[in-house]
Amino acid sequence: MRVPRHRPFTVKDLAKKRKPGRYCDKDGLYLRVAHTDARTTSWLFQFVSPVTGKVRQMGLGAYPDVSLRDARTEVAKLREQVRLKKDPMLERDQTLKRERGAAAASKTFGECAAMYVETHKASWTNPAHIAQWHSTFNETKRGKLTFPAHTAILNNVPVGEVDTDLVVECLRLIWTTKTESATRVQSRIAAVLDWAKVMKFRSGDNPARWKGHLAKLLPKPSKVRKVKHQPSVHYRKLPALMQKLRARPSVSARALEFLILTATRTGAVINATWDEFDFSQKLWTVQPRRLGSKITDDEARTTILTERAVAILKDLPREEGNPHVFIGGKEGKGLSDMAMLELMRDLSPGHVTHGFRSTFKTWCSDMTNHPSAVSESALWHGLPSKLLEAYDRSEMTEKRERLMRDWAAYCARPPIETDGVVTPIRRTKESK
Repeated sequence: MRVPRHRPFTVKDLAKKRKPGRYCDKDGLYLRVAHTDARTTSWLFQFVSPVTGKVRQMGLGAYPDVSLRDARTEVAKLREQVRLKKDPMLERDQTLKRERGAAAASKTFGECAAMYVETHKASWTNPAHIAQWHSTFNETKRGKLTFPAHTAILNNVPVGEVDTDLVVECLRLIWTTKTESATRVQSRIAAVLDWAKVMKFRSGDNPARWKGHLAKLLPKPSKVRKVKHQPSVHYRKLPALMQKLRARPSVSARALEFLILTATRTGAVINATWDEFDFSQKLWTVQPRRLGSKITDDEARTTILTERAVAILKDLPREEGNPHVFIGGKEGKGLSDMAMLELMRDLSPGHVTHGFRSTFKTWCSDMTNHPSAVSESALWHGLPSKLLEAYDRSEMTEKRERLMRDWAAYCARPPIETDGVVTPIRRTKESK
């Protein structure tokens, strides 16, 4: 009796009609069918590793992306590696590692800087801080003027090739002319290079680190030149300025008056929101995310509100959907940081808003008996001694309240003649 001959199964038949399983071709090549859907059918090469002596299975790709002919050709190459006592899977892993290394080596410093900023900017809530990081690594335009990136000579260099000479050359251009900016640039370059090392884009020590490295090559920033302090109004002239200021009806005038009465920073005032104020306790609490890059701890800062400060807040107009206390010209936004500066240029040319903190501190030292630690706390400054910080955790609320009350009273007094006699505010035994 003649036995009928059956047509051999094709790969297509196996992929679509046969039960899930492994089907052998030859020379260790298998077709693995996960189920009847062809998209889950793939090729396997089974071999005994000449390195470990264990049976291993190596994926060769999915069918039909990889045809039977391509799979057989690939298996022939892999079997030759086995014959030469090489493990094909280990060889492939090493090749991928080399390719990744080559890709990493091609990453430029500028690309790494962009990735660093993109990764971390979610934690930077201050838009000005983000803009500063951007201008460090990118060309910026202000009107018709174009400013190159501070790191222009580094941006196109492979990050793995950035060395001490390049970093010093980059910083040398601005170290003696823009020392404060240069120190920030040095810190940001170091941060990017540390990140690149963790990402395995480079190896070795950080050539931008300051301690024990650049400190030996560049002059100490504090020795380059004296720090130029912000120009401030003398406290003797402050009552006259406050009188002019109170006569101005604008929101920027109320913001500037509030800034002076609280001795706080411009950013804290123009970005203040209503939920930060407790009118029953007469307290203003600012969270760490709003304190700026110079604040390194995670503690909120509080400011005592005097009667005049509370009155300013309660008289301010409110805009539906706008959480800002001092409303700006743009819908839903707060006051621009230029608004108070323009007002200062009109009221007291040559001075800036940040200078009022110096005015406050000088007044405290010259005109009152309030302890320095109390005025430092009011300015949100840390105590000079780490030991004191560890033991004195009091916010000195009552002492700060007396200080701010005296400051508000001084700001509200009639204008003082600059050549007249100024009577210091001294606390009596009863007030103590």
